[in-house]
Amino acid sequence: MKIFLRVLCSFLVLLLLGWGIFAISTSHRPAVSVVMAVYNCEKYLDQNITSVLTQNFSDFEFIIVNDASTDRSQEIIDKYAKQDKRIRAYKNKNNSGAAATRNEGLKHIRGKYTLVIDSDDALEPRALEISYKRAERDNLDVFMFQAKGFNDKIQQFEYVAVLKRLYFKNHNLKIFSSRHIIDNIFQITLLFAWNKFIRTDLIKKNNLHFAAHTYYDDSYFTVMALLKAERISYTEEELYLYRFNRAGSQTSKYSDNEKLSGKLELAKALRSEFKKMNVPVGAYGSLIKWMSISNYPYANSKLKKDVRDFLDDTAKNYISLRADNAN
Repeated sequence: MKIFLRVLCSFLVLLLLGWGIFAISTSHRPAVSVVMAVYNCEKYLDQNITSVLTQNFSDFEFIIVNDASTDRSQEIIDKYAKQDKRIRAYKNKNNSGAAATRNEGLKHIRGKYTLVIDSDDALEPRALEISYKRAERDNLDVFMFQAKGFNDKIQQFEYVAVLKRLYFKNHNLKIFSSRHIIDNIFQITLLFAWNKFIRTDLIKKNNLHFAAHTYYDDSYFTVMALLKAERISYTEEELYLYRFNRAGSQTSKYSDNEKLSGKLELAKALRSEFKKMNVPVGAYGSLIKWMSISNYPYANSKLKKDVRDFLDDTAKNYISLRADNAN
């Protein structure tokens, strides 16, 4: 009987110890959540996933959402997920598009900070380490970094102006808020998500999400993050490999009509947010400058007229607001 009780006690101790270890491991909040949507990207996935898993900084979770790929993407994801428990893999039953797939990834983030990357790109080895340390040291909401550009069509590295560095230097901006950059909020950085290391509480508190505006699905998320941030900073270090002119990429399939239509819908959505938030008048001027630049010559005449009407209406509102402020 005594032997039985000893064995039972030992078993209960081991059971409680195992449960304690399990509870600690499952309740641990990682420092960083890396989120990635994947669609038919088998050629680049090994390089991409490896670049995340081999970071100098290890306290992260890697959330991968496969948007119903028809190539070997899921097989590659499964291979790495079996090898590394930091990967949390999900998949859509049906192809839902980049915005919806990224939003699905955002539902699962647990890290103190979040970085959304593209599946055909790669992180430099110290990207997470440098970003996390800077964000912690300076209590940042958003930390931005420079990137290396790689032209996939000609297989050469090319400079890409990811950040408007001269603007930061000329205005002596080191740690700043949206108020300091409001006149150039559309111009200070490319409106992609992948070079924005963002405090997760900022995302959740403000319900930041990707809006399905085809070619511009990153831009709503990015601009809203910058608008809501109180403390923003940056580095000129190239912490990311940005691949462009990739054959078969989703963005290359859009027509000029789809691209310009997406840009217009996005601009309307952001202008509506400006009004709700009562942002400084400079934001409207920055939006006008951004919308005035069109690289879509083959868009139809009706769509171009819609853009002109939007610009006229926004300009009138901008002039009216400036006059009100002057009084």
